[in-house]
Amino acid sequence: MSNQDRREARRRRRDAKRQAHREARRAEHSYDRILDLNVLHRAAHDAAKGVRWKTGTQAYETHLMRQLLATRDKLAAVEDVTMPLRRFDLMERGKLRHIQAAKFPEKVVQKALTTQLIRPVYSPSFTAGNSANMKGRGTKYAMDRLKRQLVRHYRKHGRDGWILLVDFSDYFGSIPHEGVIRQASTYITDPRTMRLITQLVDREDGTHGLGLGSEPSQVFAVAYPNRLDHWLEQQSGCEACGRYMDDTYVIDHDKPRLERALTHIEAEALRLGIRINPRKTKIVKLGHGFTWLKKKWTITDTGRIVVRPSRKAIVRERRKLKKLARQVMEGRMSMVTFRSSYASWRGSLDHLDARRSQRSMDALYLELCDRIEKGNPCQTPPPSPSSSPSSVPAASAPSSRGC
Repeated sequence: MSNQDRREARRRRRDAKRQAHREARRAEHSYDRILDLNVLHRAAHDAAKGVRWKTGTQAYETHLMRQLLATRDKLAAVEDVTMPLRRFDLMERGKLRHIQAAKFPEKVVQKALTTQLIRPVYSPSFTAGNSANMKGRGTKYAMDRLKRQLVRHYRKHGRDGWILLVDFSDYFGSIPHEGVIRQASTYITDPRTMRLITQLVDREDGTHGLGLGSEPSQVFAVAYPNRLDHWLEQQSGCEACGRYMDDTYVIDHDKPRLERALTHIEAEALRLGIRINPRKTKIVKLGHGFTWLKKKWTITDTGRIVVRPSRKAIVRERRKLKKLARQVMEGRMSMVTFRSSYASWRGSLDHLDARRSQRSMDALYLELCDRIEKGNPCQTPPPSPSSSPSSVPAASAPSSRGC
């Protein structure tokens, strides 16, 4: 037997083993799982977290068992479980977001479908660099992974090298329904599950776009460029890569190789029916620093990886803090909510190199607390030499004074 024959035999054994694992997952996570009342009850409990103040949630939980039985009967009969969507727009950092929120009975079905069928079947095929909308793979995971990759690159090449940053334009709004359903059919063979998925996907307006308020849509969006992730990690020849939803990066010492990778990404995006944002897609020299996940990344001469929040994020939080303080003064917000809002934002900086920003924000926070206690209107304090970020004294924890 030649070496080529041995390689072919190993490949066939690997493919057979993988196919057996897929079939085992499909059998374990069948449609019958979401017909279990215990599963639906757990899904209702999880879906209600954080929204129990809403009238629809309270009405559902008031007659919980009756609602669960009605939901199970619809699912068992493979009836249409979709309900009219509540549509509204949000302005997020100057970008208009079209939200399509489902009603609570449908959210219970979406939660059960996602946790019991979609995510367990999809996630084993994801690469290690795919780090969005999965337990244990949030932004912290993605940032730590990129740090390790930059450290490995520095040990080999120093600061010499390039990073390709790729962003998809209107990602959720441009994903074609046909592509999502076709991809789902490669993971799921149960016709009842596929019928339910088709109902949830095709109920969106038009033939393109996934709703931002749908939990299954989050998984579909994470999985849609999965084939591209595998090509970048296994066939492109580049040193490192990763993706968080629609933000992709590729690192390599050879710039022409990154240009070839970009050409392949553009062709694959065209095949998938999604568009690359030419304004945000670029190749940047690592020594100059770059921005990813709205964080400023820098490699120092000694190889230290410095990650700072963007200046826009700090300015936005300062303005927000002053607006919230005015709402507290006017009685439209409680002091507890004001304190919790700032503590939550401040905690997001703990794993960044942002000590100076934290001190300056603490100084503003304590100043606003003093104004609230004294009953003075919350206005921007006049500039002074001591208010510059470099000379702000170390502030105590946010909860150390009146707030």
